Formats: sequence, C-alpha cells, structure tokens
Amino acid sequence: MGYAPNNCVAVIVGDVTFENAMQLSRKYLEPIPRRTPPPPVRTKEPEQQGERRVTLVKPAQLPCR
Repeated sequence: MGYAPNNCVAVIVGDVTFENAMQLSRKYLEPIPRRTPPPPVRTKEPEQQGERRVTLVKPAQLPCR
C-alpha cells in the first residue's frame, strides 16, 4: 500500500552490469505511478520521572568442561 518507486530502495546483487540493472529497473518500475510519500513517523518519548531498572533472572545451563 505504501510502496512506490519514489518510496523504495532496490538492492541488486550478482553478476549484472549497471546498464542492465538500470534497463530492468526502468522497464519494471517506471510504469508504476508515483504516490505521495507516507507521513513521517513521529514518536514522542514520555518525560522520564526517574530511574527505571529491570533485573532478569533466568536459569541457564553451564557448558561442560
């Protein structure tokens, strides 16, 4: 839904030349219309009221010697 050629990144790996990769990209991506970019993700951290600690205790098996 939010993917369009103006909002994507292509990673091309392998035995391919730049010209061939561009030719295929133009063939398959240019016909797809542009879309308006999605709104930026905006997260707001809550104000920190003090220190918070978490202690995780989990049994573990020690390696054999």
